[in-house]
Amino acid sequence: MDPILLIALFAGLFLVTHLALPHPPLRAALVARLGVGAYLGLYSLISFATLIPLTVSWWGARHQGPALWMLRGGPVGHAVELIVLLGFGFMVAGTVRPAPSSIATTMQGLPMEARGLSQITRHPLMMGVSLWATGHLVVNGWLTDVLFFGTMLLTGILGAMHQDHRKSAANPAYAAVVAETSFFPNPLRLGALDARSWGALAAGVGVGLVLRVFHAPLFGG
Repeated sequence: MDPILLIALFAGLFLVTHLALPHPPLRAALVARLGVGAYLGLYSLISFATLIPLTVSWWGARHQGPALWMLRGGPVGHAVELIVLLGFGFMVAGTVRPAPSSIATTMQGLPMEARGLSQITRHPLMMGVSLWATGHLVVNGWLTDVLFFGTMLLTGILGAMHQDHRKSAANPAYAAVVAETSFFPNPLRLGALDARSWGALAAGVGVGLVLRVFHAPLFGG
């Protein structure tokens, strides 16, 4: 199969299943039949079963197809690097301090309240992935790259929006969090972060810096 079509196929499967499986009617039916634990296992299995072939297909055909744009180098390139580093910071900080939207909040019995980086955005992990994808999307305009990174961006944004909608409808406490917090990162709330949150954010940026130093030998560009 043509690599572009193959990437598009797995990208579509990943995005659709990622949004469809948590949709309330389907989720309720699956949980009733399988139980919560088995449902979460199925969701994870399907996510990996679509993400892995998507990534492998893209990796073998990266920087291929028509170049829709080319914005590497110069001020744009420097701005993109900052966006990607911030994305790593958000991903790590969002994992260290689970947001109200995270399944970890429910499983660990944590209060339904903004903590850590979720005071800046209630979806730090998803926003981190979206920032990472946006940065790579800007400087990689080849069609195969646009399909891959565009899918990651759409999954992050649409997944977070869908999560807000269904969780707000089912849980008044989560609806209150939505009313008090920002969907997209709000820099005006940086003063609310404590030392632990700043440390997690810095650690994530540090991970990004290490990957940037070794980007060429590891990822070929």
